[in-house]
Amino acid sequence: MNQAAQTLAIIGAAGLLALGLWVLRRARGLRAGDEAPSLRLAGIGEVSPVSLQIMGLCCVGVAYHLIVHAFHVPLLRAPWPVAMGVAFAATLLSLLTDAIENSTGSGGSDAG
Repeated sequence: MNQAAQTLAIIGAAGLLALGLWVLRRARGLRAGDEAPSLRLAGIGEVSPVSLQIMGLCCVGVAYHLIVHAFHVPLLRAPWPVAMGVAFAATLLSLLTDAIENSTGSGGSDAG
């Protein structure tokens, strides 16, 4: 990896890390009962705090792999298709779960 690509990867990783930490902080506030407006997506409805946490962790995980690949660290490094596939699948499945819960009207509450 040349110097320009390495610099770009580090800048991208810093941006993803900042985004992931911001999303995790927002999800923590929603779980604590803050009156912040919730996130709603078309076709899904309200996104749960758990889905926000998963999205934040995926951003942090992809940022980690960007840094590890940029500095050629051989340990604890997954191939790019695996790292991106896991992040994409986790986010997609979590949003699918929210869409199913919102369409059935359960809202994540346990009947009992």
